[in-house]
Amino acid sequence: MKKTTMLSSLVLAGALTLSSIPFNVLAHDELGDVNIEKGERTGYSNVAAELLEGSKNLQFLYEAAAPEMNTVREDGKQNSFADVYAHKGYAYLGTHTRNGGNGGVRVFDLKDPANPKEVAVFANND
Repeated sequence: MKKTTMLSSLVLAGALTLSSIPFNVLAHDELGDVNIEKGERTGYSNVAAELLEGSKNLQFLYEAAAPEMNTVREDGKQNSFADVYAHKGYAYLGTHTRNGGNGGVRVFDLKDPANPKEVAVFANND
């Protein structure tokens, strides 16, 4: 009984010791040496996505629309976009804003994917 208690104590102590080691965990994918601060505008020409190749259903994948978003608003504040989520025919884009504005979420109707329409903006506090 004492040996199993001692072994259990050693295993528990080892697990607690290992759990105290900090690990770097990031919410977004690693972009290599590209250092982007919140709200900064950047050109993504140096961050290239890998070319997808395949023979199954990838032949039907295409970009239906790539509309240019207004990155400088009427009031002179700059937007940058990240964190896209699609649900039930709508796309939700998280935005970050520079020059004293707040970000927020922009909602787009994707019923016609070739012509997405902005239908709402919330949590922007402007």
